[in-house]
Amino acid sequence: MENQKPALGTIAWHDYTSNHADEMKEFYENVFNWTSDGIPMKDGEEEYEDFVMKTAEGNVVGGICNHRGKNTGIPAQWMVYITVENPQETAEKAVQLGGKIIKEYHDKEGNLMYAMIEDPIGTVFGIAKSN
Repeated sequence: MENQKPALGTIAWHDYTSNHADEMKEFYENVFNWTSDGIPMKDGEEEYEDFVMKTAEGNVVGGICNHRGKNTGIPAQWMVYITVENPQETAEKAVQLGGKIIKEYHDKEGNLMYAMIEDPIGTVFGIAKSN
């Protein structure tokens, strides 16, 4: 079952975005005995790292991200990403039903790949294209 594609409509990924990513990485490593791999990132010309968090056995748990670069404007919280076939259609449907798009990410061709959505009562979640 390794590398199995998440089913549509299921939670496929978890990210924690914070102004204190380095501190939070250490906190979760110590509380849960997790390890981490740094992921090189850029904010303009400034380089920094986000982190992929893993169990002691090496199973990926999710990510801890800095609240900067692509993650600017994302609330500081654990964020779930739900897999969808067509992010554009899903985002539009969420808006029609009272939600709000708070952040969008497009590929080089301009296609929506993933987005942060706020539901009608203010809960934020992500949607991501199934690969």
